[in-house]
Amino acid sequence: MTSAQRKESAQTLTTAIRAIDRLTDCTVAIAWSDATRGAYGDQVWRRMRARCRGMCAISGAAIAHGDAIYSPRPSRLPCANADAMVLASVIDAVALKVD
Repeated sequence: MTSAQRKESAQTLTTAIRAIDRLTDCTVAIAWSDATRGAYGDQVWRRMRARCRGMCAISGAAIAHGDAIYSPRPSRLPCANADAMVLASVIDAVALKVD
């Protein structure tokens, strides 16, 4: 395991993430709390394809380029967790309904 992988793995263990609500078919509201990246109580994440390899912030599973993921929606001021990813299969396994 490389040092970057160890860092990602430790980050996953110290981050509290909770899916709050499915806003649309391709967006969800996420509550994110992390001692080093801050807290976001109602952050909108959108479904997309992974542009690079990484690690799922919830399950710790590997993410390959092209996998279906959710990631924080871009904004004018980048959020501290802008590079975070959650596998779409993990979010889709949670029973969230579009209002």
